[in-house]
Amino acid sequence: MTTISIRDREMRKRIAAVRKAGPRVGRDVLNATAFSIRKRELPQEVQRSFDFAGPSTKRFVGGPGAWLVRQATTGRLRATIFTSPKSRTILEEHALGKRAIARRDPNRLTVKTPLGKRYAVPVDVSRYGGGGKGIRRGKRGKIRASQLPGAILKSKTRFAFINRNATAILRRQGKRHLRVVYALTPAFTLGRRINFGRAIRVGAKRHLPRHAKNKLERVSLR
Repeated sequence: MTTISIRDREMRKRIAAVRKAGPRVGRDVLNATAFSIRKRELPQEVQRSFDFAGPSTKRFVGGPGAWLVRQATTGRLRATIFTSPKSRTILEEHALGKRAIARRDPNRLTVKTPLGKRYAVPVDVSRYGGGGKGIRRGKRGKIRASQLPGAILKSKTRFAFINRNATAILRRQGKRHLRVVYALTPAFTLGRRINFGRAIRVGAKRHLPRHAKNKLERVSLR
């Protein structure tokens, strides 16, 4: 007869230590994972979706400061990531989609026309091989004050006007040409551009195992 035995004192000690430290380790793993997702995956998702925006706008709506983390505790093993007040409206609109109507919108660029309020969408004709100068955004994604619809329409040297159907602001280029510098629309549908769920799932799979391994290795046997 052969008897095999094992000295499992250290193993039992380790198991007991892990069991005792379980809530604390779980809390730390969840919080570390949430902050990693906030720092990496969520900004990447927003910046990929806002490819049309300038660097300053991307930082504003996509930087780590655009989200807050409600941290997990030993009694509540749940970490929650949510949008901060300063970026909530923008991010939620692009995540959920929205029907935007100019006459009800105080935030976006609009202009008053004989047919009612219209959104003004800048057109940079040079990007499409049209020649001439259009409305270009600066490095921060903003339009210069002198290029805003109101300034252009009031200018005595730019020769700009709203067309009869209130679908565009046109500006004279030379003696024979007209260029569309703003497209006008009373409403538009904002599609879902951002998938936060995907970013969080990818981030959890990437960061949670790493943080769990690091935290468990630090559990003291004392």
